[in-house]
Amino acid sequence: MLARKIDEKKKYSSLISTISKIKVQNNARCQGADQQSGNYMYRIVELTQVITNVFMDEEDEKAARRLEEYWEAHSEEKAQLINERAELNKKIAEIKKQAAEINAEQEIAPLRKKINELTYKMNSVSTSAVSQATKKLKDKQDELSATGFFKFSLRKKIKAEIEELVQQKVRAESAVKKEQEVYRREIEGVQKRIDALNEDVKKKQNAVLLKKNPHENRILKINAELTKPR
Repeated sequence: MLARKIDEKKKYSSLISTISKIKVQNNARCQGADQQSGNYMYRIVELTQVITNVFMDEEDEKAARRLEEYWEAHSEEKAQLINERAELNKKIAEIKKQAAEINAEQEIAPLRKKINELTYKMNSVSTSAVSQATKKLKDKQDELSATGFFKFSLRKKIKAEIEELVQQKVRAESAVKKEQEVYRREIEGVQKRIDALNEDVKKKQNAVLLKKNPHENRILKINAELTKPR
């Protein structure tokens, strides 16, 4: 088979064998000449791709050898490029280090502490009035359920008390929310200050990081020169 002869290094031998087996297996299942012809055509396309891959691999190997031979003949130039790239990478690392060292932690740390304190106070707002109102309301509702249906005056009195207890509960919940809202707004204000500081840090870091762009561009050119086809 042509594909096997061309594939001297046996890189695609397993694939060629698989294609050949599929051809034989499918051929046995084919009904009529048209199906056999179609089976052969599919396999020919697959083997043609294998042959193409073999030739492409050979071209890649030749190109790699030419590149290696070129740099063997220009070893001093290659060493200079590699050394230059190493120095540029050192400069980039130093720039990144400088950017990372820019922070506002001294200003932000006490602000975070302030948020923690405010959050604790907000969560510690007493809800005992709400709990008491809720319990009284439930007790009164249970009392209404236990009161006979025909005790109209008593049921009316209990219903009025329930309505008052509902209002008490609403007022208690409103008072809690109002007190918590004071802390929440203060927390938001502190968080905005933290966000502003972080944004300022980010801008300063980006300004420093811009300095590495020329070095990175030069490295790209060096890499292109080292790998350029010869």
